[in-house]
Amino acid sequence: MSAAKISISLDAPALARGVGFFETLLAVGDRAVFLDEHLARLIRSCRELNVPPPARREVDLAVNRALSDGPRGRQRGMRWSYLALKADLDRRASWKFFAWTFPIPADTVEKRRGVRAVVLPAGWRRLTPKWKTVDYRASVAGLRSARRAGANEAFFADSRRRILEGTVSNVFAIEGRRLLTPPESAGILPGVVRSWVIANASRAGLTVVERPLALAALRKGGFVTASLTGLAPIVSIDGIRCRQPGARFEELRRIYAARIAGGKNLISSRARLRRS
Repeated sequence: MSAAKISISLDAPALARGVGFFETLLAVGDRAVFLDEHLARLIRSCRELNVPPPARREVDLAVNRALSDGPRGRQRGMRWSYLALKADLDRRASWKFFAWTFPIPADTVEKRRGVRAVVLPAGWRRLTPKWKTVDYRASVAGLRSARRAGANEAFFADSRRRILEGTVSNVFAIEGRRLLTPPESAGILPGVVRSWVIANASRAGLTVVERPLALAALRKGGFVTASLTGLAPIVSIDGIRCRQPGARFEELRRIYAARIAGGKNLISSRARLRRS
C-alpha cells in the first residue's frame, strides 16, 4: 500500500499555492466507508470555490485501484487528493484525482482508546474550516503542539475559550440526554462522521443541541469523531482528567461499530461499477 507517485511542476498551483482538496476515509475489506458522503463534500467544496469537480467514474476507478492494493481483511485508511496541476483552474484537464490506502497509524489506534487533548490559543484556526483543502498548516502546527505536550489531539477555541473542533476531529459533549456540539456556523469542518452521529443520536436516547461548546461541558463527558478514529472518548484536557461520556456514548459507539462492520453505509465502488 503506497501513495501514487507523480511528477509535478514547481509552479503547479497545488505545490506553489496549495490549491487542492483532500479526503480521508476508512476502508474495510474491499469497501470504502461513507464513500458517497465524502465525495459529496468534495464536490460541494469544488462548486463553492468555482472549480470543476472530479467525474464520478474517475473517482470510482481510482478507489477500486486503491482498494485492490494490499490486504482486504482488516481496516485501512484511504486518502484522496484532488490537485490543481496546471494554471487554468477553470479547465477540468488542469485537475487530477488520486486515491491510495495506508495502514491505520499507530497514533490513531491510540486515540481510539482515549483522546488526550490540549486547548490551543485563541486565534489558532484553520484558514478554510468549511472546505477540506490541502492547506492544513494550522492543524499540522496544532497537532505538533499537542504532541510536544504529551497529548494526541489539540482543540481550536474561540476568544471566549469555547471549543470549536479538533485539528483532525469534531467534538461532542454529553449532558444528561443532550448531545452538544458546535454548529457549522461557528466555523468548523462539516465532518462526515459528525453528520452520522447527529443523524443517529436518537437511537442512543440523545437529543442533539448545536451550540457553542464550553470547555467545562467537555470535561464532564465528551468525545471526538473522525473518519479513521471513529468515536473516541476524551480522557483529559490540558492534563486534567475528564469524566467518561457514559452509557449513551457507549451505545452510540456500538451502533456505529455495527454500521462500519457491515451496514448499508459501507459502499463498494466495485459493486457500483458492475451495476453501471
